[in-house]
This record gives sequence, structure tokens and C-alpha cells, in this order.
Amino acid sequence: MKGIRNYNSVIVNGFITVVFLLLSSFISKIQKDFGDNKEQTDAVEVTTVTVAGDAMMHMPQITAGYDNENDSYSFSSWFSEIEPILAQSDLNIINLETTLAGKPYKGYPQFSAPDEYARDLHNAGFNFFVLANNHSVDRGGSGMEKTINTLSEYEIPNTGTFKSEEERNSVYPVLLKFNKTRISLLNCTYGTNGLVPPAPYYVNMIDTTQIKKDIAKAKADKSDIIMIAIHWGGEYEREPNAHQIKVANFLARNGVDVIIGSHPHVIQPIEIIETDGSECLVIWSLGNFVSNQRRHFTDGGMMVQFDIVKNTNKINDSYIDNIQYIPFWVYKTPEPVVYKLLPLHKFDQGLSDMSAKDNASLQQFVNDTRTHLEGDDRIIEYTE
Repeated sequence: MKGIRNYNSVIVNGFITVVFLLLSSFISKIQKDFGDNKEQTDAVEVTTVTVAGDAMMHMPQITAGYDNENDSYSFSSWFSEIEPILAQSDLNIINLETTLAGKPYKGYPQFSAPDEYARDLHNAGFNFFVLANNHSVDRGGSGMEKTINTLSEYEIPNTGTFKSEEERNSVYPVLLKFNKTRISLLNCTYGTNGLVPPAPYYVNMIDTTQIKKDIAKAKADKSDIIMIAIHWGGEYEREPNAHQIKVANFLARNGVDVIIGSHPHVIQPIEIIETDGSECLVIWSLGNFVSNQRRHFTDGGMMVQFDIVKNTNKINDSYIDNIQYIPFWVYKTPEPVVYKLLPLHKFDQGLSDMSAKDNASLQQFVNDTRTHLEGDDRIIEYTE
């Protein structure tokens, strides 16, 4: 049976489980001694997933990543503190909210980032990029194609934008296989800032008729879990709006197990919703992953990590467990500028050389974020 389970806070059940396991071991020994092998222990397979929000590239970030001596770009030091977290997961998904359209590199409003940005995100541990967002068509069809080609050169799997509708129909939705666990991943956006992808290029939109067909295809692929990375909501709004709620309920009713939200550039809550007897994990908005935005609520974001647990001895027996949010603040250092992601479980007290102003901003983000995300004991803050 699909659903959401979480045992983080069940201490008493843990004691009962120990007693049960000891008793089971004794019974199993008796059965083995007497040749009774009818009873078989369920084979459980766990796949860990971590998801992150908007990986942006404003012009000050491009400048900060430039290595004048080598006339190249490097962003790897920005992500060093989150690499150990990503190393714990089998699947790490990020929303690449820029094109890789080549020079001239530009930030807002029509982005093009150095190829090295994708390389360094990948080297940090992100092994799947979603591309359907409101900046997908910033540099037209050629920008879309170069982005896809560059990710292919780096061997980075991706989805959400395509070189043609025919290509989309042949490779979408993506089916990811981890041993015996099958995960289908969908990706779509509310729009592309009024820019229309020129023929034959294609961007997935929030079209419920099409999404319903895509979900049916995912089910036909015998997916254990169906996830969707969706670009939606109002910018800088800290709560989901009516449209998000309506779409989320539609997705849950039709069999989506995990909704991964991005676009508002601020963190929105995490929720488990129930529709028609099914449960769905909804991450309304992950906020910014990294950007040059420094206004209140935008100077940090979160990742969310969870387990997909599959009973390999039974059909359609998989569920989501161990849901943890990983908030982090983006420290924009003094010259030389570096955008350093500081996960709160390690850096909620700041750094010794941090200015009083920066420390105050960090503390505000700590208090705002933890207050905003508390409430459901099935969803807890990450600790090492």
C-alpha cells in the first residue's frame, strides 16, 4: 500500500519493535529447526531522495565565480557544506533556473550562465536537473538546445524541456530505476514569462489534461512512486495560493506521491495531504537554492530529504518515510565574494568572522524558517 509513514518520534514503538524482533528471531529458529520455511521475511529496499529549489545565476554570481588568472569559472566552493548531505542520497534533484546558452553571460531578466555552473552542481552531488521553469526560453530555441546539449556532455540526466514534441513523447515521463525501485518523475511550469518556445522546441506546462495522460503512462510503466517537480505559486508569497492547492489536490487524486514545488523564491510549508484515501507529500516551495537575492526570506532556502521504501516481495507496496527538511542560509562573503550555503544544523550560530549585520540576517532566517516549518511531527529538521 502506498502512503506516508514516519517513525522519527515513536520511541515506545521502537522498544516494542526490539522485543518483537527478538521474539521473531526465536520463532524463526524453531521453524528452521523443524524444516518450516513457509514464513519469509519481507525484503525491504530503501532509496533516499534529496530535492532542492531554484539554482539561479544573477550577474553578481557570475562575476564572483570568475577566475581571472585562468579565464574560467568555478563555483564548487559554494556547495562544500552541503556535499556530505547529498552524498547520503541516491537521487538528488535540482531546478536549474537559468539557461546554459553561452556568452554573453547574463543574469536577470534573461539568464545565461557559464557551463561550469552545471558542472559544479553536478560535482557537488546533484544527479538530476529539472528544466521546466519560467526562464526556460530566456534565450530562445538555441538556448534551450544548448542547455540540453551541455547537460548531455556532462552526462547529467534532465527533463522538462525538449528539442521537439516527438522527443518528449519518446522519453517522458522519466523512469528512474534504483535496483527494484521504479520512480517516475514529471516536471512542468506555470509559464515562460510570455516567451513562446519556437518550433519544434517544447516546454512542459501545467496542463491538467496532459498531466493526467503522463501520470497514466507512469502507472503503465509500473512505477512504485510518482513524483512531480512543479514551478508554480506567487513570487515571495510564504503560503500556497488557491491555484497551487487546486493543482495539488488534482495531482494527489490522480496518483502522484510527491510534489516538489519551486518558483516563489521563499520557503513555503511542507504538508501531507489526503485525497480520496491516498496520501501525498507536498513541498509547496523549496525557496531559493542559491541566488543574489538578499531581501527578507529570499536569502536562503531548504532541501528536503526522504526515503522511498519498497517491499520487493509484494506488488504496489511502497511508501515515503523519514521526511526531513534541511534549511540553509546563503552567506555572501565580503571581498572576494563567495556565495556559501550554510546548513542550519551546523551553522545556526553563524561563523566567528561574520559581521554583526550578516549574523543578524542569519538569525532572522533561522527564526523565520524554523517557526514556519514546525507543526507536523512526521516532518522534522535534519540532524547529522
